[in-house]
Amino acid sequence: MPAARRATPSTRERRGAVLVEMAVVLPVFALLVFGVLEASRLCMASQLLTNTARDGCRVAVSRGKYSSDVTTRVNAALDASGITHSNVTVAVSPSAIENTKLGDQITVTITVSFSRVNWLPSPFFFKTTTVSGRAVMSSERP
Repeated sequence: MPAARRATPSTRERRGAVLVEMAVVLPVFALLVFGVLEASRLCMASQLLTNTARDGCRVAVSRGKYSSDVTTRVNAALDASGITHSNVTVAVSPSAIENTKLGDQITVTITVSFSRVNWLPSPFFFKTTTVSGRAVMSSERP
């Protein structure tokens, strides 16, 4: 009958080493994953705001449109993208776009605090960051 196999001292010592290695690596890995999530959402929100500003600027440069039409279009686009427009600041320059002439520059700028668009409960790295999107186009009004 074969003798029972006993654990060697190196096997018993290795079990504790695995726990220590996991305790060191796991927090670093979790921090890396959360950092990638936040940075990805920051880029995504910036692109959404830029696209929305461009959409609002297209309305602003059209004939017969007013600043309220721009705000309505921007709010609808933000709602469709999942960003609550009550937390967003929309600025149209010049404020009275109906008085612009052909070739005048019209700017639409949208800003929001990153903490309002973050997927995580509270931002780790970008706590005070403001995300913005901006578009500039020439007026098409005669």
